Amino acid sequence: MSDARPLGLDELPPIGPALVTMGVFDGVHRGHAAMLEAARRGAAVRGAASVALVFDPPPDEVLRPGTRVPRLAPLPTVLRRIREDLGLDHAVPLRFDDALRARPAEDFLAGMAPAIELRGLVMSPESAFGRGRSGTAERMRGLGRERGFEVIAVEPLLAGGDPISSTRLRELVAEGDVASVASMGYPPRLEGTVVVGNRRGRKLGFPTANLRFDYVP
Repeated sequence: MSDARPLGLDELPPIGPALVTMGVFDGVHRGHAAMLEAARRGAAVRGAASVALVFDPPPDEVLRPGTRVPRLAPLPTVLRRIREDLGLDHAVPLRFDDALRARPAEDFLAGMAPAIELRGLVMSPESAFGRGRSGTAERMRGLGRERGFEVIAVEPLLAGGDPISSTRLRELVAEGDVASVASMGYPPRLEGTVVVGNRRGRKLGFPTANLRFDYVP
């Protein structure tokens, strides 16, 4: 898929047997990469597709109205990194709204059908989804035995003794510690459209570029 428009659960594209991991994956840092690579490897040995369901907007913005989560990367960049850099078969933007948050975990998984025939879930010990965060890894293991899917647990990746997380990277960006950010994921960069400015570069004696930033997180 190339479309970055978030889909409803009933709009998922037909994929078939799949190993799924889900989250916001903001920035696709090394911690995310560990989860996503586990999904890719696990899917390959099971003859299934590897799928990342990418929540947009971030759940915190829905759970706490008025909250604005600064993005490490816009959604199209997140999807591209998952597909092209990490090699997953599908990175599907999934619309997180009040209807989705109200679904019990079991209903959430059932709602993937018939588009996705679930063969496995990749989760961290702290992962949880569904109403009231009831879909924990432990609970999904029990449900998987009933419904025929596995749960693959991936431990959090640490740097300096602490888990690598998007929250941690946002704090480092705010502090200007771009070297630490780059060591845990992608180096920060600016993306924009080159536009005509006030032509002051001509007075400086070297060319400059004026950027317009269309993406506002």
